[in-house]
Amino acid sequence: MVYIKHMVTNNGLNTWGFVLYNNPLSLIMAPLFWVLTGESVDMFSSVGSNSGNLVEPDATFAVSLSCVFGLPISFFGFATGKAISATAFTVTGVVNKFLTVAINVLI
Repeated sequence: MVYIKHMVTNNGLNTWGFVLYNNPLSLIMAPLFWVLTGESVDMFSSVGSNSGNLVEPDATFAVSLSCVFGLPISFFGFATGKAISATAFTVTGVVNKFLTVAINVLI
């Protein structure tokens, strides 16, 4: 996190610049993990059982909604990383993750 804090504060990009730089990099790596985790096999078998219909409206809506919510999460993550220390950012992230998991377990 110290290195990320250094990059966020000294790189010269604004918060939107980091968001727009980070998200396409993730898209480049996503197909690799899609294949390594075996999700590609599940997707192709699902498409085969759906009469070859590649686009389901419900799935398209869910993925689009995920993208809409992911953009501000990424923005506020980089903004927070720029505004507070690396230690405070790490502690905030760990507490946030713990609360998220706890809420999901309760649900």
